[in-house]
Amino acid sequence: MPTAGTGQNSPRSGASEDQYGEIGEKCSATYELTNEVLVRMSIGFSYDKDCFSYYLAFSEYENHNTREKARSFGFNVTLRTIGEFGSTTDRLE
Repeated sequence: MPTAGTGQNSPRSGASEDQYGEIGEKCSATYELTNEVLVRMSIGFSYDKDCFSYYLAFSEYENHNTREKARSFGFNVTLRTIGEFGSTTDRLE
């Protein structure tokens, strides 16, 4: 099954990293050429600073035979002096 994927990863830092931190985003999609259907898409945002970082992501996958969709959502917070925690779910209704 041939697929074509596109992706973009574009961190933005309009000001110095010391003052504001770094903001990033990532978007991607997978398109199945044979069946002409978008089978997977995802988007994520991140913020990174000296003392902590945060990441938030959403993903959706569609089975082209059954048209059933599977969605997942996840986040991660890292406090550099304490540790990190996060969660991911594979089922969103």
